[in-house]
Amino acid sequence: MFRRLTLFVPLLIAVPVCAGPAQVTVSHADLDLASAAGQSTLESRLNGAVRQVCGVSNEPSLKLRMAMAKCSSDARAAAKAQMQVAVARAEAATQFAAASSAPRAQASALR
Repeated sequence: MFRRLTLFVPLLIAVPVCAGPAQVTVSHADLDLASAAGQSTLESRLNGAVRQVCGVSNEPSLKLRMAMAKCSSDARAAAKAQMQVAVARAEAATQFAAASSAPRAQASALR
């Protein structure tokens, strides 16, 4: 099972430090994505990764602020899609585990 999300955003911003696509890997191995708390924590981590990749738009240049806003928007959309897949997998695994344990519980009750 995948336990990491990779946020990959091609940066079109002319920034001396990062002149190309940026990539940040966000781990969720320690989270239960079938729970609201796990999903909220992952969302916070992804928001931090977006800020890390795209920066914070407190630049004086309107052109740069607009580019950073587009980067953030694109990154959030990509992260949201990846998060939805990870959450769906976690919820399916939880449902499968619950369904698998139900027959054993019924068999134990019959003994």
